[in-house]
Amino acid sequence: PPPAPAASTPPYLEASDAQLDLMGLRVRPVPAVRPYSIRTTVGEVRDDGGCCGKLFYGSIMFGLPKAENPVENRLRVEMTRTLPLEILFNFANGAFGCVMLPSPCLQSLVCCLNTCPH
Repeated sequence: PPPAPAASTPPYLEASDAQLDLMGLRVRPVPAVRPYSIRTTVGEVRDDGGCCGKLFYGSIMFGLPKAENPVENRLRVEMTRTLPLEILFNFANGAFGCVMLPSPCLQSLVCCLNTCPH
């Protein structure tokens, strides 16, 4: 069997970019979300959508029913954050702002997010 690791060695070490470079490792930056599409998630809109994205996310979260159980509430929030815009509008079944034609409304939102400053 292989020798047991030394107890004094921590399992994880913090390393700077320079230290990682010396080891031949590079951390790639997260690719930009823009341009947004109908497959962009609600969370991406909040994180990278500037004031328009934060306003949109806030309106979604304001309308999200709160659960009494904190675990269930956290699950609801995380499920909503990971929903693509297209699915959100389809789930709304025309009820998103009483919109009867969700596709034009969705395309308008995507256009607004792509032109809104950060």
